Amino acid sequence: MLELMRLPVNGAKADELLAREFASEAAECQAAGDPGSAEIPRYLSRRHRIKSLELEARLTATRLDYTTLFDNGLDATR
Repeated sequence: MLELMRLPVNGAKADELLAREFASEAAECQAAGDPGSAEIPRYLSRRHRIKSLELEARLTATRLDYTTLFDNGLDATR
């Protein structure tokens, strides 16, 4: 179960890092006066941010499952 929680955490971190890098590249293109070249990295930045949020949501669901499974199990032994 902990491994299932580790995967989305690492994935979300990686996607957020990529999103930041693409956003920075888009800003550089925009600042250089080339808004057309900024469209692709801006799009990629958004996609990675969305993926990061999806992974965070998956992690939250897994945490809830973990709590439900193991807290109920602990309550039953008391």
